[in-house]
Order: sequence, then structure tokens, then C-alpha cells
Amino acid sequence: MASMPDARSRTHHRPSSKRPNLEPCPRKWLLETPEEAVRQEYLCILVNDYGFTLEQIDEEVFIPGPRGNKNARADFVIWRTVQERRDGKTALIVVECKADNVAID
Repeated sequence: MASMPDARSRTHHRPSSKRPNLEPCPRKWLLETPEEAVRQEYLCILVNDYGFTLEQIDEEVFIPGPRGNKNARADFVIWRTVQERRDGKTALIVVECKADNVAID
């Protein structure tokens, strides 16, 4: 079985609804949508520019509490250290990504 590349070895491509895209955190292939392209690019920034490891990052995390939507989730949740993630401590950063064409009011 071939090993999967980490965020440091990936290149960013423009969105294509037909091309599969490697998502390293959950270790699965996804179709690349406009939002997924933003998520992939930001994941690379988190790892390559800010120095977080993939082990500090979780994806598609359900967020408890009153948020107006009982199914609220975050694209990325990042802990200060891998040990804090393992210990179930409060996350340092919660990230929600939107496609480039989505206006945020």
C-alpha cells in the first residue's frame, strides 16, 4: 500500500468537481469542491506556515452547545499540543472554512 503524503508535500490545484483530493487528517479521498479547495489550502497553511502537526488537528468536529443549529460542526479543531488533544482538553482554535465565492456578513 502506498503511503499518503502529508500536507507539506501537497500542491494546491484549482477546484474541480471530478478530481479526487487527498485529505490527510481523516485519511480518505474526497471530491474537490470549492469549499474543499479552501480547506485543503488552509490545512497546508496551518501545517507549513504555522507549524501545527496533523496530530494536533481534527476535522469535521461536531460542536456541542447552543449555536442555532444542533448539527453545528467545525472544519478544523486545533489543540496547543498533541497531548492536550489526547487528554480531551479544550481546543486552542476552531476553524470553519467557506468557499471563495461565499460572502460572509
